[in-house]
Amino acid sequence: MSNEPMEITLTIDDPEVLAWLSEFEDAERPTKAATALRIGVLALRQASGFIDRQAIKDEGKQLTNEIEREVTDAMTAMVGPESRIMKTLDPKQADGLVAQLREAIDADLSKNGQQILGAFSLDDASSPLSRLVAHVRDSQDTLRKEFSLDDENSGLSRLLRQLNGTLDEHEKANAEFREQVEKTLLEIAVRKDAEARGTTHGLAFEDAVVEYVINQASSAGDIASATGATTGVIKNCKVGDCVMELSSDSACGGEKIVFEAKEDRSYTLAGALEEIEKGRRNRGAQVGVFIFSARTAPAGVETLRRCGRDIVVVWDADDPSTDLWLDAAITLAKALVFEGKRASLPTTDVDFDAMEKAIESVAKRAEKTDDVRTWGQTIENTGRKIVAEMDIARKDLERQVEILRDHIEDAKQALAAID
Repeated sequence: MSNEPMEITLTIDDPEVLAWLSEFEDAERPTKAATALRIGVLALRQASGFIDRQAIKDEGKQLTNEIEREVTDAMTAMVGPESRIMKTLDPKQADGLVAQLREAIDADLSKNGQQILGAFSLDDASSPLSRLVAHVRDSQDTLRKEFSLDDENSGLSRLLRQLNGTLDEHEKANAEFREQVEKTLLEIAVRKDAEARGTTHGLAFEDAVVEYVINQASSAGDIASATGATTGVIKNCKVGDCVMELSSDSACGGEKIVFEAKEDRSYTLAGALEEIEKGRRNRGAQVGVFIFSARTAPAGVETLRRCGRDIVVVWDADDPSTDLWLDAAITLAKALVFEGKRASLPTTDVDFDAMEKAIESVAKRAEKTDDVRTWGQTIENTGRKIVAEMDIARKDLERQVEILRDHIEDAKQALAAID
């Protein structure tokens, strides 16, 4: 195959080829015609069954390059430095768009310049800028007046007067409230002092004792009721604030224990024993319990003491830790009731000697605990010893009370068997 150039002169009369070549400049037409001829030759060869792969590849590459070059030339012609658009936008071009806009703006400014300058002139009171400045100054003056304390009609002055009025009202209300609170506290203090000095507080203590005994009786199945407002067996005698009647399920059912409570400093131990003995007779009770208030108990009186068929105990209605002594007194009273049935029991199943020892032990332990309480109040340095001794005494007291309750239960069963 010869690769030497061949010069051919062609006369083209095909309308489609002529239309395509006319799109290019005269200098480009030979190259375009040669390209089209080559593509046609390749197409003819392919149609005849002969495919030159390398030739197609080379021709495709050349065609791609041609297309890229054509696109580049077209873009350069459209927006390149020498394009019509760029020349029109060039500010250095006398007939360009920028120059035309500048001339139009300069002409408009020349025509309306004085009007624009007049709008921003402060020398003309009617200019927009002058009116704006005047409005701002008026607003400043108004704000200054509203926030001035020198003017009593200003907004800030009125607000301050309103706040002061509100504060005065609150202060007055607070003063009245404090006065009322102080008055109420004084009345409470006076009332408490009067109660402590007179009989009112004593009545409150009696009510507390009656309520406690009723609750304890209810939990044990017994029946207790307040009797301080009613007369008893003795004519016109109301001694005996509360009476507990043992449960009918018990062999001692119907037996009574009378309780007399006093918060009165005038009562001595002898007076208390005389009062509870009278209470037993007045209420038809077998055993009596006299309760001293811890506030007014005579000096030296034991916390829990048995005196024959009567028991004396000291209780503080406001101190739950003293409830144990009142519980012990109630249990001792029941034990004394059952001990009274000792002669009627033909059997020795009930150990009344052990019951008697438990009763005495309870009384002694109560006395010992009383001493320990005194130690705790007066000797701070022996605190640990006091606490330990108190725990031992309390545990032993609870154990003795439990023993006593067991013997009472034995007595109940024995008496039930006899019935």
